[in-house]
Amino acid sequence: MELQKALQAIRTKELQSIYLVIGSEMFLQEQVRTAFLERFSVGKDDLNFASFDMEKD
Repeated sequence: MELQKALQAIRTKELQSIYLVIGSEMFLQEQVRTAFLERFSVGKDDLNFASFDMEKD
């Protein structure tokens, strides 16, 4: 799926059960991550939010 279509779907449509974001462009991955955070109305420092870097963990 193209990035712009994916971002629009995350922001406006019903969310799917699972998403897989892959690629070598960290900037584009961060855009998708930010769209999810905005959709759920949570910040990076929110106590109800957990993030894992699976390359490190």
